[in-house]
Amino acid sequence: MKVIEITSNEYGKLVGNEVPCFCSQEFLELNADKVEKVHYLVGKDTKNRIAFAVGEKNGEWSAPYSAPFTDIILLRRDVTVEQIWAFTKAFIEYARGNGAKSINIFLPAQVYDFQTTSRFSNALLGNGYEVQFEDINYSFDLNSIDMETYADSIWHMARKNLRIAMNSELQFVRCETVEEKEEAYDVIKINRAYRGYPLRMTKEQVMATIQIVAHDLFLVKKNNVSIAAAVVYRVTGDTAQVVYWGNIPNVEEYKPINFIAYKLISYYKELNFRVLDIGSSTEAGEPNFGLCTFKESIGCIPSAKCKYQLDFADYMSNFG
Repeated sequence: MKVIEITSNEYGKLVGNEVPCFCSQEFLELNADKVEKVHYLVGKDTKNRIAFAVGEKNGEWSAPYSAPFTDIILLRRDVTVEQIWAFTKAFIEYARGNGAKSINIFLPAQVYDFQTTSRFSNALLGNGYEVQFEDINYSFDLNSIDMETYADSIWHMARKNLRIAMNSELQFVRCETVEEKEEAYDVIKINRAYRGYPLRMTKEQVMATIQIVAHDLFLVKKNNVSIAAAVVYRVTGDTAQVVYWGNIPNVEEYKPINFIAYKLISYYKELNFRVLDIGSSTEAGEPNFGLCTFKESIGCIPSAKCKYQLDFADYMSNFG
């Protein structure tokens, strides 16, 4: 197995549109200014087997370099574990030969593709990577949810809060205009400032991203005033990820997040989506216990999402 560097356009033609949005040529190019160089790579023996994109900055090679996760793209359905191991070894040697000091790879949560993620995890760990940390990622298995019995399946307090929300005369509105989408972002910004959480994307970055990523933005209104919002990316054809959600201060009595969770589940079930990803409730592996409890109370399923790291100083002493 050889690892060959290709152009951005060649990578785009190889992977096509049937990849997670964070691995598309358009998304990678949009965020390319956050690193010194993007390496577009293909693993090849007799055929092209695997495609991978990684950003380089100050000797650190990272995938992703500006996204919740990356993926290693199988270009054929019959890629074997042996070929995945061969690619992993060849990529390490390629990175080392091009001056990498370390490699960081953040794979998707297991819920996206348990089989592929498991095989790559095995190859990474078997070839010198270590798990830097493991996040807890939460998602809804939409195929297992029946909207008629959903309320009965969640925890008692969540059921009580959903009942309050449903009796609060809230409106659930999908944003159609640029102005509505900007308003949704503004609600999220207010929420993050109030809670003291970082908001990593500016309004301009969000608006640029949704030009190239399939998406939905929503507002929750009370008496025609926006009190909560959600920003959702359609990551693949059957998976969606809530990138941001939140409410403005002093409206908690209406339980708007319980309401928006219920409406999002219903919305994506109707579109025949398989997974609604609500995201991690950990920061570099450290749990936000309250957030974990809330997501589990409303019916989310936890799955592992691991960041792998290879430091070449350690690697050379063990594998060199």
